[in-house]
Amino acid sequence: MLKHLLIIIAIIFCDLLLTGCAGTAGKMEKPDLEQRLTDLGYSDRQPINSISEYQLDGWQYVDEQHLIINSGPGVHYLVELHDICYDMRYADNIRFNTSINRLMTGDQVIASHYPDIKQTCSIRRLYQLKKTDEDYIENQ
Repeated sequence: MLKHLLIIIAIIFCDLLLTGCAGTAGKMEKPDLEQRLTDLGYSDRQPINSISEYQLDGWQYVDEQHLIINSGPGVHYLVELHDICYDMRYADNIRFNTSINRLMTGDQVIASHYPDIKQTCSIRRLYQLKKTDEDYIENQ
């Protein structure tokens, strides 16, 4: 009898423990894009149609659907992708597949890590970014 009671208590305890874990999972939200850009030091983004004669000086992962590319000193762009691009987080490098020397919506970002692992993601939108410290310098 005591053995059965202990088993029932153990089952109830496990059930309560799992219910508690399931309840907290939905509360852990990732920051929205605006907050993430603010955290990275960007204060403003303006939609643009294309980036002409771009040169990729560097890039930064934002999330599975966004990355920032640097195209010279103080020139930063946000690239929004059509779909989630999971491999972007792990990419050693990226490149763009464009038809002309202009990066546009519909062009592709190719994220690669390791020699044979590549993911191609299509560009949905482009934005020019402004660094927060640039606002400070302009207002001095």
